[in-house]
Parts: sequence; C-alpha cells; structure tokens
Amino acid sequence: MSKYLEDYPELSAKVAGKQEGYRAWDIEKIIREYNEWYTKNHR
Repeated sequence: MSKYLEDYPELSAKVAGKQEGYRAWDIEKIIREYNEWYTKNHR
C-alpha cells in the first residue's frame, strides 16, 4: 500500500512503518487522508 502513496512521503512512511492508525484495517482513513492531501496540493 505504501507504494501507491509514494507521492505523499509522510503518509507512505506511516503506512510502511505500520504506525498506529495506519494499518490495513484503517484503509478508509488512509484513503481519506491521501485524498485531502492530494486535493490541496494538486490544483
């Protein structure tokens, strides 16, 4: 999963390190956070 998020290095690192709140079962939260970041940074 962290490979898909590599354009957002901070989030990718949290997922790769299996930080609390960034594990497989937190997929909806991870996607939401990524989408918010993407919207703010790619306009």
